[in-house]
Amino acid sequence: MWLLHFTLPLYVSGSGVNQLLGARVLPSGSGQNTAAEVLHCVEEWGCADDIAAECSDTPTGNTGYNNGAAGLIEKGLQRELIFLACRHHILELIMKGLFDKMVEISTSPDIGVLFKRLQDKWDSMDHSNFKPATEDTACIAFLADRREDIVAYASENLQKPHTRADYRQLLELTLIFLGVNPFQPEGIRFRPPIALSSARFMGRIIYCLTIHIFALTGEFEVEKDILDNIKQINLFFVSTYLKPWYTASRPASAPATDLRLLQDILNYTQCPRVSEIAGAVFKNHLWYLHRTTVGLAFFDEKLPLEEKREMVERLKVPTPKTVSPWKRHVLPARTHLSTLKDVSISHFVNDSTNNFFKIMKMDTSFLQEDPALWPEQTSYQNGLEKVQALQCINDVAERGVALVKRFTGVKDALTKKEECFQDLLVVQNEILLEGKYNSAILTLAHFEK
Repeated sequence: MWLLHFTLPLYVSGSGVNQLLGARVLPSGSGQNTAAEVLHCVEEWGCADDIAAECSDTPTGNTGYNNGAAGLIEKGLQRELIFLACRHHILELIMKGLFDKMVEISTSPDIGVLFKRLQDKWDSMDHSNFKPATEDTACIAFLADRREDIVAYASENLQKPHTRADYRQLLELTLIFLGVNPFQPEGIRFRPPIALSSARFMGRIIYCLTIHIFALTGEFEVEKDILDNIKQINLFFVSTYLKPWYTASRPASAPATDLRLLQDILNYTQCPRVSEIAGAVFKNHLWYLHRTTVGLAFFDEKLPLEEKREMVERLKVPTPKTVSPWKRHVLPARTHLSTLKDVSISHFVNDSTNNFFKIMKMDTSFLQEDPALWPEQTSYQNGLEKVQALQCINDVAERGVALVKRFTGVKDALTKKEECFQDLLVVQNEILLEGKYNSAILTLAHFEK
């Protein structure tokens, strides 16, 4: 039997390409092992010279200053890269922080005892016996002037294609939670809860929305204090968290989206405890407000022109002597997070932001023109195309995990040679790498067994 101790699905992405380079078993998930495998793969595939950015989750093994894989990959390539922390991972950490503090801490790979109880009871429940939050006296006032906008947003996004079934499920549950039937003219239906890994994107909020609406009728019983906390988490999700989640894959708007989310968290008055917990988590993951990565915002077509003019001026401002740790923005010592309540994106730009354009090999002549004229400039158009090709979520690598797991059980029946198995995985990925790219991005994820 082929046991997976630590497997690294590795993709390279560019304009129109998501190519699996390999999914090898590593002795451990250390930064050294990961970096060595990545460097080997990109050399083997002949794309090392074209790598401009790397995307991954943010554990210390990937992002540690001295021994993290991302930094060691830079050393191996002998140049700086743009680091794009997986935005779904960042957002999931916020939710995990809320659940761990307000509901229950997961002590196993599964999400938790409460969710396991819902799963066990599901088949015996009356799935028509629920109430939406719009009939919950604890939620009515908060939702009164917000519901219409949230419903419109969720309904619009439900019409779009989604790469994962749980992304659709979450939108469906959001609408049901707000008293809307997303299945019209058919009746409301629920997907049965399944066993969920504690690392699964959005598994917690899917369960919490479900528990809330069935607990209101007593169809599913929950302790009052836990239910009250679940209600607060759900209100935070639909009002503040939903839109950032479904725009997480857009690299150009990532800096502005993260700053807006941070400010919304700081200004969230419905439940001060939610604001405190979410802010404490998010302040450690301001990757897209880093002085280099914030360069993405120059291509954010929703930013006001005046803001972009200020950003151009800020490119001349010297980098402060006390700079952030590797690849993420950190407030200076003894500076409170609330100091970011009223700042704009230009606050994070300085002369180090010029490195973004250098790493991405961009012609910056458009910066000499007024931002109103940028869309007409060939240099801006080319830069925008490069930015839009970047991956700032590692869902593609998560699909690589699923690919490897699907074939793991039959590996020995297919071939006993590791190299042949790697070739099989690449063929199953269905997209062949052809030629090189002006810029490419590495996307990686780990899983253990």
